[in-house]
Amino acid sequence: MKSTETVPKIEVEVAYAEAGEPVLTALAVPQGTTLAQLLDLCAAKSLVPEVILRVPDVGVFGRRVAKAYALRPGDRVEFYRPLKVDPKAARRLRAGRGARPPIDGES
Repeated sequence: MKSTETVPKIEVEVAYAEAGEPVLTALAVPQGTTLAQLLDLCAAKSLVPEVILRVPDVGVFGRRVAKAYALRPGDRVEFYRPLKVDPKAARRLRAGRGARPPIDGES
């Protein structure tokens, strides 16, 4: 394996939500870094809270990718937490209460 000093670096971004607010962190990693290696780096340097790192679903730009995925310049790695409420169940509950979504132009 090449020394990290001779391997060109690429810029990537790590994104997650904490207390409803998005957190974005830009990183320079060696070209050829995999998603798994980036996750290890985030854990080792405490760049992402441990609770976020335990999230099973991770992807790039809204698409789940394998841990072997080789990151590309400009990629945004995202952590996908499970939904608190199933959207279909929430809609059924609203329908049962007689609530309806606003029509365009209504507030």
